[in-house]
Amino acid sequence: QGQGDAELQLGFLPMAEIARRNVPEGLTPEDTVIACVGFDPSSESEGFDRPFALPMEQRIMLDALVAKTRNVVLVVNSGGAVDLSPWADRVRAIVQAWYPGQNGNVALAEILFGETNPSGKLPASFPARFEGTYYAAAYPPKEKKIVYSEGLLMGYRGLDRSRTEPLFPFGFGLSYTQFRFSNLRVTPSEVTATVQNVGSRAGAEVVQVYVGREKMPGDRPIRELKAFARVDLQPGEKRTITLPLRSDWLSIWDPVASQWTRSLGKYNVWVGNSSRNLPLKGSFETF
Repeated sequence: QGQGDAELQLGFLPMAEIARRNVPEGLTPEDTVIACVGFDPSSESEGFDRPFALPMEQRIMLDALVAKTRNVVLVVNSGGAVDLSPWADRVRAIVQAWYPGQNGNVALAEILFGETNPSGKLPASFPARFEGTYYAAAYPPKEKKIVYSEGLLMGYRGLDRSRTEPLFPFGFGLSYTQFRFSNLRVTPSEVTATVQNVGSRAGAEVVQVYVGREKMPGDRPIRELKAFARVDLQPGEKRTITLPLRSDWLSIWDPVASQWTRSLGKYNVWVGNSSRNLPLKGSFETF
């Protein structure tokens, strides 16, 4: 057995001191602050689960910043959803940057200063609170064992089924322009809709098509994303998009028969730009 020296250093700071060190002196309500928060390999990595909340010192910093000025742009580095509800309505903007890599600072600057119009969409729902989500009962795990009891009701599917309003829904993402959806046409094999840029800047929108069978059982999602397409539009430009609906997308797995089966009947179709903003609705029937 080898021997060696070890050293452990501990430090303590009052919460007020943490806030003082992270908030610029002389900050006024007219000032704008870009606050970068999130995680690093010590707090988010493989082999363990991080908390839903931001690290404590960052929460203290944000509370102190928004108490001084509402002109805060919040940049979040994380690999998944994080609790942003305490500041979502107290800051000017939130950029979910994920982990963008070594050139992420350039991309971020281009977005913040208007050189690039953002068009990203969230690939996950951001809950308004951890309690009440389908996975809250399983985390933190007991006896190092997690029971995946949610079945197919994962992510936005579970929030839709439980009628829980997320802070930011799956598929959500803002732009420096605005878009309008119209002229929905639905058949069992395709969905057609028109999207128009009604703002003053060129931009891109992601047309999202959700499908759900009428009167689905309680263990099945109300609707699921089945097709999407990115559309680049100049100001005032409109474009009609047709997306296919493959018949096998409407099939569900029958564990008793051990095969895919297609349910016959009425299906609802929703079109919009997130799982919760779906202004167009139609339907079709299969026989």
